[in-house]
Amino acid sequence: MTDASKSDPEQDVENASGADDTKLFPRDLLNQTLAWLRQLGGDERLMVIIATARLDDLLKRLLQATMLHQGGGQDSLFDSDRPLGTFSSRILLAFRLGLIDRDYESYLQALRRLRNDAAHSAEHIDLASAPHIDRVVHLHTLASKSPIWSKICGEPTDPKQDPAAALFMSLVFAVFNGECAVLSAKPFEVETCVVLNCFE
Repeated sequence: MTDASKSDPEQDVENASGADDTKLFPRDLLNQTLAWLRQLGGDERLMVIIATARLDDLLKRLLQATMLHQGGGQDSLFDSDRPLGTFSSRILLAFRLGLIDRDYESYLQALRRLRNDAAHSAEHIDLASAPHIDRVVHLHTLASKSPIWSKICGEPTDPKQDPAAALFMSLVFAVFNGECAVLSAKPFEVETCVVLNCFE
């Protein structure tokens, strides 16, 4: 089993972002994301499942931050048996509302499929074998073409040579971007609202 945590992503981050960017770049949040993923160790199956759960929760928080708040406590719209109770439905709605772009939507859908494979397997998943390697390459390609990839992760890793490290850094990138989106999210400003008795 490849230990993704033996690569040195913290050093990559140090090399990738300069001191002049500290006012604009949330370095503390990035370091927290790195530390959180590294504590999962080298278990790729566990990393995929838990990182996907965090991204699922981030999408939920992003949607809640932009929607009208429901009074009276818990928002049942996001319960497991309700319309926004699944990762796939949250991905689709976030994309259709313009909260995530096409590449991030594609990344989350590919990760969701990899998560499903990992969750339904009782054994270790081999990222270097098909179909997992194709998904890792796809995830890494989507993440690394972002203009801010080099700031977060440095030079792209060859996913076919080190799939665990490539997946690890793409997950850092995805979770970090999700956290940033939640922190900056604001409620939608609705210009037109349908009301009853609107002609009175």
